[in-house]
Amino acid sequence: MRTPYAAEGLAAMKRDFEEILLLAGTVLSKEQLEAACSAGAECIVTPGVYAPLVEQCISEKIMVCPGTFTPSEILQCRSMGLHLVKFFPAELAGGAAMLRAMSAVFGDMRFMPTGGITHSNMSDYLALETVICCGGSWLAPEELMREGHWSEIEDRINKAVGVLKRE
Repeated sequence: MRTPYAAEGLAAMKRDFEEILLLAGTVLSKEQLEAACSAGAECIVTPGVYAPLVEQCISEKIMVCPGTFTPSEILQCRSMGLHLVKFFPAELAGGAAMLRAMSAVFGDMRFMPTGGITHSNMSDYLALETVICCGGSWLAPEELMREGHWSEIEDRINKAVGVLKRE
């Protein structure tokens, strides 16, 4: 939800690809939550643990994946009944090695690392049993979209899918 066109883009993706689980990222407010859900988002991803937003999602039965960086934040999410969190910014927070260490303590939690994920390190994260998916703007960076380099974006996506098929 980092651009004024995010809700419009979400709605278009849901319209064209009904079968996908549509996540709306960087949701910072209740207004953005409402816009994302109205556009068809089925999961809300936040950069941090903002209790009022997380609690609203829980009360409205909207899947939510708050961003965590520390064990304390993971514990906070766990105390709210959540078992899926975003690990952000993953590479700056110690990367796959840090997540492996936290997974030893929080084996019942599932993680979606984002922040610094690339084609070259994605498999390090996906090798961890507690990681369900990775997120990364490297697949479709703003500059490539702005300049209309759709074939390069498609190549990046196909390369990432190739990594997934080897997993």
